[in-house]
Amino acid sequence: MRVVAAPMLSPNSSSSSSSSSSGVDTRVTCDADDHDQPSRYSWSYDVGGSNGAGTLGLRFEEKEHHATEVTATFPKKTKMTLFGPASRGAGIRLSSDRSFPLKNLDVNHYRLTDDANIYGSVPLVYAADLASEHKYTIGLFWLNGAAMQIRTGRQQQDGGIDSVTFSSEAGAGTLYVLPGPTAADVLVQYFSLTGAPQLPPLFSLGYHQCRWSYRDQRDVEEVNDKFSETQIPMDMIWLDIDHTNDKRYFTWDGRKFPDSKGMVAHLVASGRKLVTISDPHIKVDSGYSVYHEAHQQKYFVAKSSIGAYSEFHGHCWPGESAWIDFANPHARTWYATLFSTDKYIGSTLDVFTWNDMNEPSVFSGPQITMPMEAGQTNGVAYFAHKELHNMYGFHQTQATFAGHLYRSSGMHRPFLLTRSFFAGSQRYAAVWTGDNQANWDHLRGSVAMLMMHSMSGIVFIGADVGGFFDDPSEELHVRWYQLGCLYPFFRGHSHEQTKRREPWLYPGAVQRHIGDAIRFRYTLLPYLYTTFFEAHRFGAPIWRPRFFEFPQEESSYENIDQEESVLVGGALLAIPALHQGQTSTSTTLPKDAAYYNWWTGELYPGGSRVQFPVESTHEQNNNNNGAKPSAVLPLLLRAGTGIPILAESTDQILSSSKTSSSNSATKNPNAHNEVALVFALDATCAAEAYLYHDDGFSTDFSKSTNYFCTRSAFASMVGSGTLSINVTTAAERGSVASSAMPSIGGGRQSGMQRLVGTCDHGKFGPTISRVWAAMKPLRYMDIKRIRIMTSLCPRIPEGSVFSPEILSYTKWSSSSSNTSSTSAQSTWVVRQVADHIFEAEGSSLSHLCTPIDIRSSFFQRCS
Repeated sequence: MRVVAAPMLSPNSSSSSSSSSSGVDTRVTCDADDHDQPSRYSWSYDVGGSNGAGTLGLRFEEKEHHATEVTATFPKKTKMTLFGPASRGAGIRLSSDRSFPLKNLDVNHYRLTDDANIYGSVPLVYAADLASEHKYTIGLFWLNGAAMQIRTGRQQQDGGIDSVTFSSEAGAGTLYVLPGPTAADVLVQYFSLTGAPQLPPLFSLGYHQCRWSYRDQRDVEEVNDKFSETQIPMDMIWLDIDHTNDKRYFTWDGRKFPDSKGMVAHLVASGRKLVTISDPHIKVDSGYSVYHEAHQQKYFVAKSSIGAYSEFHGHCWPGESAWIDFANPHARTWYATLFSTDKYIGSTLDVFTWNDMNEPSVFSGPQITMPMEAGQTNGVAYFAHKELHNMYGFHQTQATFAGHLYRSSGMHRPFLLTRSFFAGSQRYAAVWTGDNQANWDHLRGSVAMLMMHSMSGIVFIGADVGGFFDDPSEELHVRWYQLGCLYPFFRGHSHEQTKRREPWLYPGAVQRHIGDAIRFRYTLLPYLYTTFFEAHRFGAPIWRPRFFEFPQEESSYENIDQEESVLVGGALLAIPALHQGQTSTSTTLPKDAAYYNWWTGELYPGGSRVQFPVESTHEQNNNNNGAKPSAVLPLLLRAGTGIPILAESTDQILSSSKTSSSNSATKNPNAHNEVALVFALDATCAAEAYLYHDDGFSTDFSKSTNYFCTRSAFASMVGSGTLSINVTTAAERGSVASSAMPSIGGGRQSGMQRLVGTCDHGKFGPTISRVWAAMKPLRYMDIKRIRIMTSLCPRIPEGSVFSPEILSYTKWSSSSSNTSSTSAQSTWVVRQVADHIFEAEGSSLSHLCTPIDIRSSFFQRCS
């Protein structure tokens, strides 16, 4: 048993910095309570340093049957509120005097009121002191792979909780104390221990179409073609267990799928890809090569960790099955080779993987899982399955991820989905909330569940849109798509006994609303991809609880389970319709942030109560051609921020590009897309936007010999008539620049950069010019449109209009640090689209990764 005070680290940092730099004293003292019984120890930990509230008491005890337990007792002066862990349905906030089991299980028809986790677990608890001025927050991360319970202590007079206990069924453990001082910092420190989230391939952020099951090859191809015909974007089609030869994974049912490669080629020609399922149970059949090889090498879980090896058998989808022992590194290496195209016959590099049933689910086992006395090995010695039960799915996804890298010789970023997970799974896979139900409670419950997973580091997270079990009403289905288009992972999925749900099967108005929601997802892709880059490099989640962005507002903590708004990245706030028959939505805005209505540009001051009408799911909008979405859901853009979006609401963005014969993994999926920057000026008449882009699929962005691009755009009013827009591009060689960035929640230390860039753009000139000569001439997204919301800016006179003129811009030479002024050769069309909303559109600002500085007299007073 160890207690470790985690340093303040960036999730991709190779060097540590002392957490004392944040005013946090990480000194830990350890003493034996009874020197005759060395199984009991106590520690003391100063959680506040010079600014904090006292000493955190930690007590460890080794119990019978190799179980371990550690209790953290909070200082008496604090009002500790606890949050976490993933994945429960009962909300984010932990009540006092309760036990919260963490045992990865296949829970059929899970209930949102249960305190127990379901498919995965991350033993991380946030403790926020609401009595402190700055709402000081620490994290407690108990690294132990066995099933466990988290028990909360008694409620104190001020409402706080006095302690929390981690009690594991087996194995040694390490308690990591994450010093904060904000929740956002806790997550960064957690990532420094367990690894940063993967930067997923761009296509995986699109829409995924799935059901259990598509019948055959013809069915798959018809679904693909119908999406193209109806001009609804979609990037990936999924195949469940019935595509295999009698539930033998890594095979095809030759009668249903006679030409799997041809089917994949058909999808790829439309710019799409395929996902197939691969569960950890293997059909017991000596004629099945996967079983035969694993059986010969003793790569399966044993009946017991004691005595001679004997293969464990149980029942799952194929009938009698054996389970691969993924704790064995040799078994993981062997399993990874199964994904190569010469072993997985009929697959290609455009076929990706879904790991399901990996808690593991054993139909004939206790609690529908593997017996705890079953034997696993680390390649050296056997141990009981109970020692690492919660890590079984983690080890499978680790092997699957390695297999995807192996098959592409390390060139392509893997995409895989897992149902079970543990701490560190964010490095390998997306996660979904499992077999949910088609009802309003589960729609609402997905908000808290996705937020909870995000806080636990599982940032690439989604829920089955429409619900897996049962048939949703048309209203529920529309509302789920309107929320789901903002899920980090966006997939429609359903049970085999439900009705088919492809969008074109619904009446006109319902189909249109669903299509609009999916199209809007694609409009936001540049922003979402940039936000995933923030998560990968700097530990900022995609979906964020309010106290991540506004840590000093007590209401952000107290109302977390009642709040029905969603922060997507640092800029967008959505207020979705989550109730049957709902005609309006409402929320109270954070006190320290003003917001603009995304659709109308209307300004709402910080702290105000806002309400928005929502369109009936059966009303026709004024959109006759389906090319531009109506107001999909109430959405706000934070003043002082800007976001990149796709400039055109095209129906063929990633999924149906006709610019090449294929949009396969060897192509650049964003090579021909055009980006708009949307700015929401704050009271200082300024806003910042960031755009990250690369080739969208390769691993080159992370290698020292290759470059990626990050643009930092800063808009500000200069005087009363000139808007200055500076677009600075950082061409990076495998790592990010060291510029200090705006912090999440305003509390990030200087060592915790979020994204490349700064408002002081001038200093980038020489830096860029020095590296430009060596940079690969890749074509990236082109910025061709700028929108500015101006209501909060006092320098723009009432009645102002755009002054149409040719823009002038300054760019740095690719051969020297000197700057040269050049006039654009084409006129940008400028117009006022609504009160206080202006747009400019014209030739691309930059075809390549180059810095530019635009200054234009956009505005003039009407006489």
